[in-house]
Amino acid sequence: MKATRSCIALFTYLVFAQLLSGQNSQWYQVFNKSVTKNGNWIYFVKHYDDGEQEGVLQNGATLKTTIFRNPGEVYLDDKILILRNKDNTVFIRNLKKQEEFQFQQISGFTHDSDTSNTILTTTAKEISVVDNSGLVRYKTANVEKLTITNGNLWIRKKNVVSLLNLKTLKEKILVDNFQRWSVLKEEVSIDEKLVKQVLTRDSITIARFYDFEGHLQLEKELPAAFAAYSRYNFFDSGYLSASKQPFKNVKNSDSIEVWSSEDKGIKPKIMKNKIEGYTDLIFDVNTSAKYENPPIFGATRSSLIFDNKVFLDFYDLENDDFTEEIASPTFRLRDLKTGETIFTAQHISGQYFHVSKKFNQLFYFKNKDWWMYDYDKRKEVNLTAGLSTNFYQFNRLNEKVSIAISRLFLSHDNKKVFLTDENDIWEYDLVINKAIRLTHSIDSHISYRILNNSINEPVERLKWTNFNEIGENFLLLDISKDDGSMQGLAVYKDQKIDVIESLGANTISQLVYAENMVTYVTENGNEPYVLKLYNINSKKKRTTYYSNKENFEPSLFPSTKVHFWKNKDGESDYCGVILPPDYDASKKYPMIVRIYENEAKGYKDFVYPSYYGQNGFNRSLSAMNGYIILLPRIVYKKDEPGQSALSCVETAIKTAASFYNIDLNRIGIIGHSFGGFEVNYLVCHSNIFKAAISGASLSDITASYFSLNQNWLRPEIYRYTDQSFRFSGSFYDIKEVYYENNPIFHAEKINTPLLLWAGKEDYHVNWNQSVAMFIAMKSLKKDSKLLLFPSEGHAIVRKEHQKEATKRFMQWFDYYLKGSMRPSWF
Repeated sequence: MKATRSCIALFTYLVFAQLLSGQNSQWYQVFNKSVTKNGNWIYFVKHYDDGEQEGVLQNGATLKTTIFRNPGEVYLDDKILILRNKDNTVFIRNLKKQEEFQFQQISGFTHDSDTSNTILTTTAKEISVVDNSGLVRYKTANVEKLTITNGNLWIRKKNVVSLLNLKTLKEKILVDNFQRWSVLKEEVSIDEKLVKQVLTRDSITIARFYDFEGHLQLEKELPAAFAAYSRYNFFDSGYLSASKQPFKNVKNSDSIEVWSSEDKGIKPKIMKNKIEGYTDLIFDVNTSAKYENPPIFGATRSSLIFDNKVFLDFYDLENDDFTEEIASPTFRLRDLKTGETIFTAQHISGQYFHVSKKFNQLFYFKNKDWWMYDYDKRKEVNLTAGLSTNFYQFNRLNEKVSIAISRLFLSHDNKKVFLTDENDIWEYDLVINKAIRLTHSIDSHISYRILNNSINEPVERLKWTNFNEIGENFLLLDISKDDGSMQGLAVYKDQKIDVIESLGANTISQLVYAENMVTYVTENGNEPYVLKLYNINSKKKRTTYYSNKENFEPSLFPSTKVHFWKNKDGESDYCGVILPPDYDASKKYPMIVRIYENEAKGYKDFVYPSYYGQNGFNRSLSAMNGYIILLPRIVYKKDEPGQSALSCVETAIKTAASFYNIDLNRIGIIGHSFGGFEVNYLVCHSNIFKAAISGASLSDITASYFSLNQNWLRPEIYRYTDQSFRFSGSFYDIKEVYYENNPIFHAEKINTPLLLWAGKEDYHVNWNQSVAMFIAMKSLKKDSKLLLFPSEGHAIVRKEHQKEATKRFMQWFDYYLKGSMRPSWF
């Protein structure tokens, strides 16, 4: 047995040395991308640790795979795979005949499934129409733009607009003097079956609408006023808009800025909104009516909704006192023709707001309930007031602000909405005004959440694009325990719930579905990413791909454990522990505590050894270097973020030490962002840590409280009253709480060597917070180092910096916890 341990230890050392020298780059993550409607084909991408990628086409029946290097955009259906790689080579693979064809210098492609044709565009603006057998059926050059509409290909060149029938390959010329026109906007309306254009020449601007067969349906000259506008958009029913930003090019004035406490928001934010504001002209091509939409002071977002009759205006700053993480805006409905306000709702939840695509209704959350406004009836309806359950939650113990538990979803016909309460999913029928509970959780700690992708559209000026509409006849449901310790997956269809993955110690992610086929990825701390296929109709499940088989050997990999207990309040608690591959119970080990709000739930995640990470710490790499890693869960008490962290970490250390041989005199701690704040607090109030690393952290919370975030131009007050700090009031309400939890006010108590780091472009948590802590340590002549990474923000993105951070952080712990050689950069 001892000989075996020696071999394992030697192998672990060699692998660890290879990783640090950059010789091992074979580990990879799996990114699930596509599945065909019959489940016969699956496509996913392998992202290697060194940055390389491979696209993988897998046969769902035989499980055989085909590899494509450096993949880019992909199209997959039951008949064909089309893939363009980063070298601009397109592969067309006929899945029926298993034939493959390659085309070079391709800048993009479009596939028409109705006619089984692929349109390839070269970097030289040539297009080719290729069928599924690889035959080039049509070719032309000098193409400016192409669009597929109902089996036809619209081809726009500099001087000609033509229509190519993709089935017969017959082409007809629509316009042969097109060089006289400049195209300002071109769009396809699937619902109206029209191709719409805005064209200009000299001082004339016109709108042209064609049907999908190429017949001109409308040509209308726009009023002369449109010449001053440049940004055009189309709406249904013959409306179009033109927009401009009147203050966009206004130079910053040298005059004195006046900031007023009466302003809605902070002056830089107000000025930014003004500069980015629009003036719009709305034109009805059917009646020639023209409407102006000037900038409205305080309105930060506007959309044209309800059959182009109403402006929806958001006033994001109107209620912002900076104490809420997401400000509660006001919205107003404004009549397009008269400009009069039709309806106003104050203090709605800023996270979730939905407009029906098929009816003149909108949905919003306020005062702990979901509401609907029906424009046709001019009526506001509370959807959830009569239901004996809660659809709201408090954000991190802040009982002053209630937010929706989850977003609202609309059914495909928009006649029903799906709502989420504390544990279950509800269906509300808008026609009969009746709600029914679809799921029935039997445990108050276990909840269901909808996972379906909602149908949204590209963002364009004045267009509302977030419809949150579910196109499927089923609901995919996440099942989770509220402490993050367990997860499952289910499907709701035909008034029944079928469990796909039972509630367990796995992370389930990357759901992709087509009709009744679902693919997803599972993982846990002791098993790499596994790709699975589920048939909703037959209820059959199979594993299609095990990742990293060539790298993963369980006996040579860090072992992940989880331990549960009852805390002093009688509630279930837990922590994750990562053991070295050659863990020997007779030997004492140094330990590193990785801290954030709930690192314990990470025991369900697979983490392969790598020196490429955005925070410079890799638990598997550290475990292979002979450390036990502790992942604690922090249960917070109001006004005690620091003390809560200290108490929970001490309990987790005590629990871990009761199972494993931990050297309590050689414990380190590392944290990033709020976890970095927790590190700063803990070393001020405890001597149990012999080395600490604090990254991109807060050290002076009162300075932060009264500062302006440069990214959002908003004061940082909300971080303390409605986010991670969980304070019950403002600085002036509970000064002693702010003082007690401010690390820099207690830095004289620190006896732990502290390594600080930040990105010099970090304005999410301002990098000067790390500088402040370093200055405090230096002025007190305490052991500290500060690493500032150039051109980095809140996380480390550049690979060379990631590698350097990982090496230096490991050297810091090795020196203080293992007595290794003093690094030269010390």
